[in-house]
Amino acid sequence: MFAVLGVALVLGRVPVPGTGPFGYASWARNLVIVALAGHLLGAPGLRLRRSKLGTALVAYAVTAALSVAANHGSYGDLRMLAAGVGVFFVAKALAAPPRAPTALLDWLGAVAVGIVLREIVTDPSVLLLRESARTNLATDHPNTLGFAFAVLVPLFLGAVARGAAARRAAFFAAAACFGAAATYSRAAWIGIALGAGATAVTWRTPRRLGTAAHLGLLATAVLLVLALFGAAVLVLSMERGESDQQRLRIIEASLTLFREHWPFGVGFGTKNLERVFPSRYIELFGASLFLFHSHNLYVDALVGTGLVGTAAAAWLVVRLAALARLALLLPEWALSRPEAMSFAAAIAVFLLLALADMPFYHGRLTLLVAVALAYIEIRIEGAQAGIAAGAASP
Repeated sequence: MFAVLGVALVLGRVPVPGTGPFGYASWARNLVIVALAGHLLGAPGLRLRRSKLGTALVAYAVTAALSVAANHGSYGDLRMLAAGVGVFFVAKALAAPPRAPTALLDWLGAVAVGIVLREIVTDPSVLLLRESARTNLATDHPNTLGFAFAVLVPLFLGAVARGAAARRAAFFAAAACFGAAATYSRAAWIGIALGAGATAVTWRTPRRLGTAAHLGLLATAVLLVLALFGAAVLVLSMERGESDQQRLRIIEASLTLFREHWPFGVGFGTKNLERVFPSRYIELFGASLFLFHSHNLYVDALVGTGLVGTAAAAWLVVRLAALARLALLLPEWALSRPEAMSFAAAIAVFLLLALADMPFYHGRLTLLVAVALAYIEIRIEGAQAGIAAGAASP
């Protein structure tokens, strides 16, 4: 079922002869229900494990549910969020020892490659990497895909540097970078530049080069890449000035709604914001706008779930930051520097790009991020278990 979920994420809807197609959202919920049933029945390999990060995700989902209940709103996006939280626990259970957690990385890589291949097959002109083609992407909104690829690239690069399945991981990284380039998402480009750059600087010095020479070449390469990305983002920003101003107006309108619904917000999800946002935007700016989220995770937490949900969101951010810090503090013999940095970079990219979009309102992005976070946490837990085993041995 977990493998089929990857296929559904690529295709959107999987055709089934005789019964009709099913989508990734309903399949994800079925997967979580089956896994939960297996856990309660004591099925081998389906034991859902406790998780500090998972607890924070559950807390945010509960507060999101409270916000919807308090406003008698729509539960559509909440069901997707709950499925994403459930998939996080399922992924951890499926990759728990003695299984290899790298299976999750292969799953993420296969989905990334599948999405890129689907876009190429649907419209071969995507190979030309033209900005005008970004609106023709078949899988999902370009900003959603760019967000997902930007979070995944550091993880693939960390696996390349670690050496395990390096060729596959390099292929996954190349596909994700191409996919992000095709989206023309400025936030994704910035995230990849920072995440990949942070991971690259931790790669080992080749013996044939001196340390100073290696560092000089690496610094030059990183600066050139950052300059290239910076120039590209600047050019795109000059063409999208109106949309950037519109985002600021969206945030302003959202914050006025928060001030009026500060305890529980207007209700988690785009459908709930849709009930009050258009009229407020017209009231403030004299124009209509058919967009029902704030393009910002933190602002959406305020307007959608109020102070209660924002407290849970803040706890989630703290848990993510703590997980990244833990990865960087682990000794290198337990977790290689490039892989540790890739984990911290992926988390940092997620938190950074959340300033420009709302990941929990996009089903594909929610599920991919859930599996990525499960992979990060289980790898770090494995490194901690190795340290504990080493300390316990005589």
